[in-house]
Amino acid sequence: MLSDYQEIVNACIKKLVKLRTTSLKSLHDAIYVELKRKYSYQISFYVTAYRVAIGAVKAWKKRGGEVPEVKSLFVKVSPLAYKFDGETIRISVKPRKLVHLKLLFGSYQRKFVDAWKRGELKIGEIIINEQYVLIPFKWVVNLLEPKGAIALDINEENITALATDGGSSVIDTSEIKRKGYVQHTLKRESESK
Repeated sequence: MLSDYQEIVNACIKKLVKLRTTSLKSLHDAIYVELKRKYSYQISFYVTAYRVAIGAVKAWKKRGGEVPEVKSLFVKVSPLAYKFDGETIRISVKPRKLVHLKLLFGSYQRKFVDAWKRGELKIGEIIINEQYVLIPFKWVVNLLEPKGAIALDINEENITALATDGGSSVIDTSEIKRKGYVQHTLKRESESK
């Protein structure tokens, strides 16, 4: 499954470069039938692969260089394709084919799983690689009932925060400014030689 996903993402990258687009719909229209015939995975696997490929191509367009290629083995699994019960993950891979993964947690991770069981957290797209299952837990935040506010003043020397409860904090950033100036000076001197 991991090597198939790698091949799918790389095929999507090549197709996006050939089509000169980063449109998910255009990519799906151009490659879905071919991928479904070759691999026969659930459609959500292709959609996550499309998104990974689109992200890689967008980054490549910004920085240039060689056409990107995914070399690591992983699979990004949509919430539509898995069921998590707090101990195991059941992934719907192909029609009538499921993969069951029993998870091992440390005490730190157990806190998040327990909070999820209480309904305090949600789960996004999980990532499975050769060694780990990465589960992104998301806090549910009620933005309509804030408990307070923070005002930030950001400048070259410091970041100052003031809270409505009377708390305040100052972060000294002058060293960052100094290091930036030193780097700029060194670069300018090396370019003039």
